[in-house]
Amino acid sequence: MLLVFWPEAGRVRLLLTERSHALSSHAGQIAFPGGRVDPGDTSASAAALREAQEEVGLSPEAITLVTELDESWSGAGHRVQAFVGWLDEAPLLRPQTAEVASVQVVDVEPLFVQKAPRRTWTELRGQQYEQFHFDFAWGHLWGLSAELLVELFESLRGQPGDWAKKRRDRLSRYLDTHPEHQAD
Repeated sequence: MLLVFWPEAGRVRLLLTERSHALSSHAGQIAFPGGRVDPGDTSASAAALREAQEEVGLSPEAITLVTELDESWSGAGHRVQAFVGWLDEAPLLRPQTAEVASVQVVDVEPLFVQKAPRRTWTELRGQQYEQFHFDFAWGHLWGLSAELLVELFESLRGQPGDWAKKRRDRLSRYLDTHPEHQAD
């Protein structure tokens, strides 16, 4: 997964995508570019750059990888590795319509304030989970994607939380409710 930022008109912008409504998984959700590591990928970061190019036409050579966020686990038990990328200028975005319904470029400043993410609690398989939501006029970013943005912003504010521990705990709870995924 790639959280990609760039300067534009005196502001910092962030790229979000609306996933195609025809996809079998997470259809129509607001997300960051990214996907699975393919056998030809040399690393998780190479996969994130490749996926960004495939989904929205970002040139991997134009992206400077700034940092890697803590390893994440989705509510469905998928391992997710997220990277933060920087572009020196606004990109020409060419969404691939089979995967991306639309692209959204958002101003980071309103999202960066601590009160920006709305917090809710949800129950899944008898376990309580905190969820973050960033609301926009055209949709909202929630779940793991929103959590990754919160993690990055907390780190930039100098208040890093123990996100790795939170995610290990979440994975442990997931495995407790899904014994078929536990190792023998």
